[in-house]
Amino acid sequence: LGSDLEITAEHREQYQFFLASHYAGHSNTSNPDHNGMRLRRDRIRLMLDLDLDLATIIHPGAYVDRSATIGRGVYLAFGSVVCARCSVGDFSYLCFHTAIGHDVELQGNNLLLAHCMIGGNVTFEPDAFAGMNSTVAPSSGQRLTVGQGAKIAAGAVAYKDVAPNQFVSFEGRRRRKLDADF
Repeated sequence: LGSDLEITAEHREQYQFFLASHYAGHSNTSNPDHNGMRLRRDRIRLMLDLDLDLATIIHPGAYVDRSATIGRGVYLAFGSVVCARCSVGDFSYLCFHTAIGHDVELQGNNLLLAHCMIGGNVTFEPDAFAGMNSTVAPSSGQRLTVGQGAKIAAGAVAYKDVAPNQFVSFEGRRRRKLDADF
């Protein structure tokens, strides 16, 4: 056991690795060492730089439609549901009892925490986050986009596009822009 920064070429040859982190951090953090999304991106870079084998883990209690595509380094927890014609990008994480409706595109490194519900026809750009019990539901017949680096708070409802690096509060207000490098 040790830091993921201590992995050497020797270790890579001797052991099989799977490094994962679903820590999302706090959007207000001013200490870059505790910013969860930055830590996730740093670990992803490390895995890619070290050319580690990447595992995609799908819990037996998860449902994935045959027409869905799943990237590498993805984790689908117990009770997660991926419906028809969905695309789950590399390094995305769906926590337990999270569901994504038809024609949803997660572009990569997306975190959807427990009991998150994503309606059909939604695009999550890279590094976007949806908190516990949040709902993303576009108007009928419309496609909704959650921009790169956007965060939707626990319990929040988003029914319109969310701009890149924007924070949506549980009251549904677009509160502020997040630091682009969060």
